[in-house]
Amino acid sequence: MPWVEEMTIKKLIAFAAILTALLIAGCGGSSGGGSAGSLSLFLTDDLSTNYDGVWVTVYEADIVRADNSKVRLFESASGMPVNLRALNNGTAQYLFAGSVTAPSGTFTKLVFHVSKDLTLYPTGATTGQAATFIDSLDSSTAGQSELVVPFSPAVTFAAGDKIAADFKLDQWTLASGKVTPVVAKGNGVGLEDHNRHVEGEMRGLVSDLSGTAPAQTFSLGTFGGTVSVVTDANTVFVGRAAGVSPTLANGQTVEVRASYNPTTKNFTAKSVHIEDGNTPDDQGAKGLATNINSGAGTFDLTPGRTKGFVPAKLPVGVLTSTSTRFISASGVSMTQGEFFVALTALGSSAVAQAEGTYDSGTGVLTATKVKIDDESHEGEAEAKGTVASTDAGAGTLHLTLSEWEGFNFDSANQLVVTTDGTTQYSDDAGATLTKEAFFTAAAVGSLVKAEGHFSANGLAAKKLQVRSSTGGGGGGGDHPADAKGYISQINSGAKTFHIKLVDWFGFEGSLNGDVAVTMAGNATYRKKDGTSVSAADFFALLSDNTVVDVEGTYAGGVLTGTKAKIDD
Repeated sequence: MPWVEEMTIKKLIAFAAILTALLIAGCGGSSGGGSAGSLSLFLTDDLSTNYDGVWVTVYEADIVRADNSKVRLFESASGMPVNLRALNNGTAQYLFAGSVTAPSGTFTKLVFHVSKDLTLYPTGATTGQAATFIDSLDSSTAGQSELVVPFSPAVTFAAGDKIAADFKLDQWTLASGKVTPVVAKGNGVGLEDHNRHVEGEMRGLVSDLSGTAPAQTFSLGTFGGTVSVVTDANTVFVGRAAGVSPTLANGQTVEVRASYNPTTKNFTAKSVHIEDGNTPDDQGAKGLATNINSGAGTFDLTPGRTKGFVPAKLPVGVLTSTSTRFISASGVSMTQGEFFVALTALGSSAVAQAEGTYDSGTGVLTATKVKIDDESHEGEAEAKGTVASTDAGAGTLHLTLSEWEGFNFDSANQLVVTTDGTTQYSDDAGATLTKEAFFTAAAVGSLVKAEGHFSANGLAAKKLQVRSSTGGGGGGGDHPADAKGYISQINSGAKTFHIKLVDWFGFEGSLNGDVAVTMAGNATYRKKDGTSVSAADFFALLSDNTVVDVEGTYAGGVLTGTKAKIDD
């Protein structure tokens, strides 16, 4: 429904969504966010069905004393765009927006500093419409407005107090393209119910790490403040690059998706992305994925939130390539083909995240990284390592891990792997084994790859593969290795090609890095369906950007392949 002159904005939006933006940028303050000794800010409001999107860029949030001195809860020099419409389902939901050690003095108001410009999407609209806040709200900073929450009477805060900011959107009005807002201090009903707190994202530095993986606690610090984050076996971990096992450490830059727990006063992490602190934040979006086209490598996102940009049109187009990093819902690396198969399989409930570079002219985000966001991933994980001990009768083994994906682990420990009647077993050629044959082959020191469900009890294996300790096939080394990715420089006569890496094991590599492959004279070959073929027939099936999985030995910068299989 379009905006009209002098109309009242009927329950426009859940301004509580500001938290998502605040958390992406990080929370300010001088001590542990949400701790017992802190003053904490929460945002809430009702839902409007009149609009698909209302986008505001937030710069600061301050509480202010009568003498105009202030305590800052949040700050972003570049501004953080948020879709105010995205995070309210019609009930009283709360979003944590920052905290500080309970400050001294009496405070008269809470002030949000936002961009004067808004982008509006009336229901059904696909192109954003421009509006501005009224001129009387202009900040001393050019291009910004101040949205004020008055405290009447003035308030002196004590440790553990909470502020609920209630944006009275049914009282907001629009006239000649200018919005007049009304904001008040809310009653805070439901603040103590963990189920009423909505997830957000926050990015910062890890410190004060304690506990044993996967159950750990750490402080996440940005803008001079910190929040307390808790991880468990259900937390999805994504390494800073494909092939790099995710392990938390002090000093890392991480992006955490979490919800606030008012009882424990910390954040329970749903996912942790370990980042390269030297790499600037990409632009990004998360939302419902539609118009999925595996052939073109594209899909559309209707974002509930973005970072680094306000969408000029909806949905946001996402363009991927073989250089894009593809990640499953559980944090495991995928090929482009595997990603699109999995995303398509989710149907109308497909949700994805994309990061990269957004072009406002075309409305397309060229992705450097995409991830499926599916709550039903159930801890799917992969691990590779050597066998420390086995119990064939119980169907268990202990692995000393060298690589893993999707979960947090301490390599000083051993991973317990369990099996059941559904577990599939194979040898290093991919041929099916019985359980008995697998445990006979999986001697101490053998290399094993496990895929399955990770929990606090270990990894319940869906698939187990045992590999020989030598990798076989010559190559002048005994360093088992495998590589999977997109091939080029194919030479059928010499039986060589190069792989642009998606996944690898047994050597130092990098996502999209190049590794030369020479197939050994006694190598075996399989088609995509697993059928064995001759070397000539295998190479006849290859073309640039075919995905191939190669196993063998690595030495001198070359992977000598003993087995090769065309993959998705």
